[in-house]
Amino acid sequence: MVKVRGQELPGLEISGEHNSVGYFFLATVIQEEGFAISVWMEGEKAQRETVRSDWDRFLDSFALKPKQDLAYSPASRDTFRTPD
Repeated sequence: MVKVRGQELPGLEISGEHNSVGYFFLATVIQEEGFAISVWMEGEKAQRETVRSDWDRFLDSFALKPKQDLAYSPASRDTFRTPD
């Protein structure tokens, strides 16, 4: 389980070795506004504790809708555009 904004969500952690180097993989799914967003982080096992706080901070701050306007408008999905 992982804690996101005070709410417990299912999550997983996988670790193992490849060519004598340890690796880890953290993952969870966040449901917001009718969307399911998969979030994961992977790295070398020696860095796991260092990046764990980054993982927790990212999950706590994740928002599908930004708190401020975007610097540009996202492209509409209703129109077909060709590359320039």
